[in-house]
Amino acid sequence: MIDLIVHTPGGNVQCVSGVNESTTCSQIVYALAHAIRQKGSFALVGRTDGASKREYRFIANERPYEFVQKSAHHGTRIEFELLRLDDEERSASLEYEGDVEGNASANSSTTTLNEFFNCQQKQSMQNRPPPPDYNELMAERCNSLRRGISSSKKPCPLTFLNIPNFSFQDLCARTFSRPDLEALVEVQEKTLTAQKGELVRVELTLLDSDERALVQLRKQHNNLQTVLNSMRNANWPDRIGTESAAAERLHTAIAAMRTAQAEKKR
Repeated sequence: MIDLIVHTPGGNVQCVSGVNESTTCSQIVYALAHAIRQKGSFALVGRTDGASKREYRFIANERPYEFVQKSAHHGTRIEFELLRLDDEERSASLEYEGDVEGNASANSSTTTLNEFFNCQQKQSMQNRPPPPDYNELMAERCNSLRRGISSSKKPCPLTFLNIPNFSFQDLCARTFSRPDLEALVEVQEKTLTAQKGELVRVELTLLDSDERALVQLRKQHNNLQTVLNSMRNANWPDRIGTESAAAERLHTAIAAMRTAQAEKKR
């Protein structure tokens, strides 16, 4: 770290301490303007002495530390000056509109960057609005979630019975191949995953036990309605009549076989 001796407007001299390789020109200018308690447009200028006198004006993101190190390597001494610019030169300058009522005094000869930024941080924290009340925030959040649930479209119950052209009759009559069974298992797994996710969402969004119970009853009603519709489409009365006739024929055949066996044993 190095200290920069800077000539400020009004003929005063300020010493900026704590300047390192990451300190930018804008930080130094803001610290100096805060120290001398002045607002306006400023520019930091470095002048070299010796046979070839030069003047260099720093831009905002440049680092004077590197400039000092290079000049010291060549044995050149540098003087820094903070210039207050008029309206015509403000395009390439740095604006400072900070609070001039700080802890630093205009007659102080030393300006520390850490003190300046700590002061700025305290001022920003003082101007920050107070945090909202926790209970009011949670109540507003809960009400918004409930409005979103009531206004959203009710999803169709997700179940494997939603497969196109699916019925219990097909399930009983068909011989499923391995790809068909794998597809059915995949649909069931997706159904379970979706239902688990829906349960988690309901637990997180519905804080009232009555609302959770109502959602569960609606789900059960939709699932039961889907199962009943599939059973109606399967035409179970005709299937029961057909199976009863087949069972009666089997009983008649069994009785005839028993009679034939009894006659052979005589």
